[in-house]
Parts: sequence; structure tokens; C-alpha cells
Amino acid sequence: MQNQKLMLTLSRAILLMASALTVTASLAHADVCNDGFHKRQHVAAEPSNPVVVKRPMRVVVYGVGDVIRRYVGPAIDSIKASYGAANVQVAFVDTSEFWMGTVRQADMLARVSKMKAEGALYLDKSTLGAEGFRQAMRDFQPNAVFVETPDVAHIANMREIISIFGEKNMPNVFFDKPFGANSAEVRDFFNMISANPALKEKFRGIDHFKAMIKPGFLRLSESFLGGDPEYFHFYLVENHTPTDPKYQAPPATKDLPDAIRREGRQNALQSGLALDLFTTHGGAQVGYFGKLESAVMTSIKAGQYENSPIPAETFGEIAFEFKSYRGNKIKGIGTYGKGIQGVQELGADFDHETFALDLRRGGKRIVANFSAGFVDLYVDGKRVQRLSDPELLDNLPYNHILDNTFRYVAADQADGLAHTIDSQAALTMLEMAEFVQTEVRASMREGRFPIYHLRVGDRPPTVEEIREQLAKSGLPGGNIWNHP
Repeated sequence: MQNQKLMLTLSRAILLMASALTVTASLAHADVCNDGFHKRQHVAAEPSNPVVVKRPMRVVVYGVGDVIRRYVGPAIDSIKASYGAANVQVAFVDTSEFWMGTVRQADMLARVSKMKAEGALYLDKSTLGAEGFRQAMRDFQPNAVFVETPDVAHIANMREIISIFGEKNMPNVFFDKPFGANSAEVRDFFNMISANPALKEKFRGIDHFKAMIKPGFLRLSESFLGGDPEYFHFYLVENHTPTDPKYQAPPATKDLPDAIRREGRQNALQSGLALDLFTTHGGAQVGYFGKLESAVMTSIKAGQYENSPIPAETFGEIAFEFKSYRGNKIKGIGTYGKGIQGVQELGADFDHETFALDLRRGGKRIVANFSAGFVDLYVDGKRVQRLSDPELLDNLPYNHILDNTFRYVAADQADGLAHTIDSQAALTMLEMAEFVQTEVRASMREGRFPIYHLRVGDRPPTVEEIREQLAKSGLPGGNIWNHP
């Protein structure tokens, strides 16, 4: 009973401290950021100003697939409800020849009909023709464009947008991760826009994991830890094998034994998982605590499950260091992979999939579970509180993204860019992923790339079990690369 009273007292003290330091923590972050974007990013931790709509948001969405149906479409409905349908005008871009005459036709026609009934403009490249489409885009005069097509089309879509509008009339373009399926193509594009100031400010990446973190979580981290984290560990580990009770594979692939084949993503992941899982998602979250451009990798642990459909890693663990906005060193780790049961050290809540951020300083620790929407607080290794406050983590990140975008383009609120990734950070994400890809290929050529078992008994291996298998590979620490 005495321990329970102590626990409750400590929990209340933590919450009171977080509340008391809200403004101080936010302003401290704003003061130490050097460039305008990161100042805006951290000032966004302040409560939002009332929205005064100055113009409608005229948004073009490239794509009409499942991401639109499940996430972007409902998010658009949400901002219409918040700000009025007249202030949110929408056009969807599609190429119907890809699905006409296939098993998807009836479903897609129903989706298109629903979009039109809800007042959206439907721009079908297949029926408009090249010049007709370009003119329709110019006539719509968007101030925001979201690129939500398959990975392989992202760069082509963005180059097309530039060709339609040119530098002077360029709308704000938000491109979802991963930024492209071909790293060379992505690099060429980022180099091109980085060399052109007029374009550089118009293109920004978006990441739904970054948008899951709300200002309340950043305030809690600052107050509970007492400053910058000393340790940053991002996990993105998926099962997606037949033992995964949550993942619903497409009917054509549901009986296949491994995660990547079940997802049908073997073509998109030929270069590995680093860009798809870690450097975009984890790298985006680094941006809340310091500049990703300051990161230096210290080791790479990587391996491949047996009979993998991709010539690259299916599991990776990248160790790195970066500097906080205050100049403090933070040790970072990114653990990612597919076909993995979970992470034992984080507990039963992280079985099958682990989407988490683990921050530590001294004897204090915060673990955010993005899948379940809760935050655990630890002191000296013991959990003292579990928080499920919607002001900490957002399980509807696209609502957050679209709302921020509306405030930026329709109300001129600069903190509407808080969820985005600037082109320099996006280029750094690519460079980190390319370095991992280079080391993976080198270790494969030299015959020293570890292969681990697809299953342990009747289930996939956990992260810890994969680490054990890699440690037996004969590589120092199970790493394929260590900083010289």
C-alpha cells in the first residue's frame, strides 16, 4: 500500500511538472534553434493560434489507392468539418488505364463515384490526355499538392508538377515517404531542387510517424527527462508473416511464408529496408531533438532471412550519434526489419510489431508505443506511469498533417510546416540509406553477409534472437560495418 501511494504521488508530480514547464520548455527549444525552419518546428509546441482563413485550401492529391481511402480521404473530410467544405477544394489525379479491365475495376469505379459525389474534381490522365491534364491542373490553381502514388512514381510525379507550373506558380508540394524507389533518381531530384531556392522551399517530405508525435509529448520529454535525451532508440519492426494476427495480406499472397512476399513489395524493396523503414521514419523523429545532418554512423548490424526475395537486408540496426539543438551529444540507434516477432526487452505490448521511440537520460526513460497510443515513464528501470493522453500521441497522423497544411496554405501559419521534412534533411536520409546499401552490397560480394533463420519453432524470430544469430556469424559484434 505504501508503495502504491508513493507511485501515485510520483505520477502526479510528473504530470504537474510537465504542465508547469510547458511554456519554458517550448521557448527554450525555440531559442536554441539556428535556422528558421527548426525554429518554427519547435515553436509549434506552443498551443496553436486561432485559425483565420484567408483563402481556400485548393489541394491536389496524386493517387486514389488505399492510402487515400484509409488515411488521406478521411483526413480531408476532417478538415472540411473543421473549416467548412467551401474552404477545402479537392482534386484527385489518377491514371485509370492501370485498373480498367482488371479485378479492381468495380471497386475503383465505386471510389471515383464517391469522390465526385462528395464534390471532388477527378482528373484522369487516361481520358484527359497529356495536354488536357496539364491544362486542368493549371485551371484548378492548387496551393497544395500531395504525392501519394506508389513509391516508383514519386519522382516522376514531382518532375511533372514542376513542368506544369514552373518556378513562379509552383504550389506547395508534400511527398510521402519513401521519397522514391530508386536512390539515384531521388538523389538527382533533391540535388536539382536544392540548387534552386525557388523550388527548395516548395517541396517538403511528410512522414506519418513524425506526425504521430504531438507537442504535448515533446513538452513531457523535456520536463520528465530534465533536458535533451542522452539516448534515442527508434524501432520499426514488423511481423506480417502468417502468424501476425493484425496484418491482413492480399488474398493472392496471404499463404506465402515470408513478410515481404506477403506484402507484395519485393520490387519496391530491392535496395533494402533502410530508406523505407529507418532513415525516413526514424530520421524524421531525430529532427524533433537535433539536426539529422549532424548524425554520424558508428556501426551497422544487418542480416537477411533465408530465401529472401530481395538482395538486401531484411533486418538492420544502425548506431549513430547526433547533436541536439543545444549542442549536446545524443547516442542513437535505429532498429528495423520485416518478418520479426517483436522486441522482448520492451515487453509483451511489443509482440508482433514494434513501432516505438525510447528516450533516456540518467535514470529516467520514456517509451512511446505508436501502435497502441500510450507512453510509459520509467525511473531507475521501473515503470511509474502509463499515459494514454491524445495530446501526446496522435493515432490519426494524416488528420494532423492535413490540418497543419490547411493552417499553412489557407491561414499563413508558419508552424503548419512542423510535421514536414525539408529537402536537406531528406537528402541526409537518402545518404544514410545509401551508405547502408553500399555496406550491405560489399559484405554480400565478400561472402560475409549473415543469413538468419526465417522461423524459430512455429514463429518468426524476435529482434533479440536475430541479434544472437548475427553474433554467431563471426563478424565483430555481429556488425557488417564499424566506424574506423
